[in-house]
Amino acid sequence: MSTIMIRIQDGRIYSLNYSHPFKLINDGKFFSMNDWTVTIKDSHNGRPGRIVCHAEREYSDGPAICHREFKLADGIVGLAGGNICDRYAFFRSNEFQDFLNKHGITAVKHEDPNQKFSGFVSWSGRGEATITVESDGEVDHDFESNCSEGVELATGYSHYAVSGATWAIVTVNNFYGDNRNYARILYSNVRNVTTLDSVLPITK
Repeated sequence: MSTIMIRIQDGRIYSLNYSHPFKLINDGKFFSMNDWTVTIKDSHNGRPGRIVCHAEREYSDGPAICHREFKLADGIVGLAGGNICDRYAFFRSNEFQDFLNKHGITAVKHEDPNQKFSGFVSWSGRGEATITVESDGEVDHDFESNCSEGVELATGYSHYAVSGATWAIVTVNNFYGDNRNYARILYSNVRNVTTLDSVLPITK
């Protein structure tokens, strides 16, 4: 299961991006789905309110737990699926989520954008897979074909090398075979990436 996204508004769980069964009780203060529970703790005795995210599952070698807490505010909570040991939770303010939506960004990695990016590429009867790189720096592209000589270049690997950049956006669109994956990731060492708002490509 991919990441569950739920919206927190006015101290309550307001909506989510899934149509699968879930539990939402206590007037929107408690949510349960896919081994995740989210509890809204109101401020008390001067202590600020909290968003408590907890996932726990029993495995053959014992219990595994993922636990995160965030200051209560309006925004988006993301809850990753998969093995509990590999799970994570994050909180994004409404303003930050609007910034991501404007540029079609699904995730941010605070890494040097001046690096190499590679990915599988195919246009065939099994589906389509692409990887593209946008940047304010120089982008060198090379395609490595898996096809025999004389066959139209339809399957292989794209390699990108970015240099002289302050940001790079890597878009992976993989609907090939059983894969169903789309990601548009911003790479930058800029601490507050919203300051890049005026220079990033707009998709919305």
